[in-house]
Amino acid sequence: MSRADEERIRQELLHSREFIAQAELARRCELKHRSTIKRMLERLDAGGFALEWDERKWVRLDRSKYLLDLKLSEDE
Repeated sequence: MSRADEERIRQELLHSREFIAQAELARRCELKHRSTIKRMLERLDAGGFALEWDERKWVRLDRSKYLLDLKLSEDE
């Protein structure tokens, strides 16, 4: 499991707002086995990359776990 593969998965999840099937995620990241994706997703989740799963076992980034620190001026 390479860091480059892990980074591709992160980028796909960051760009997608909808749940995505593991097989589709593997295809988009050019990985051959869905089991590889499953292991990588479990590793990302355990490492603090907040993921959420639906009843079909599709995955997406759980954006509610991330706070946006936005600094605006009084005029903005």
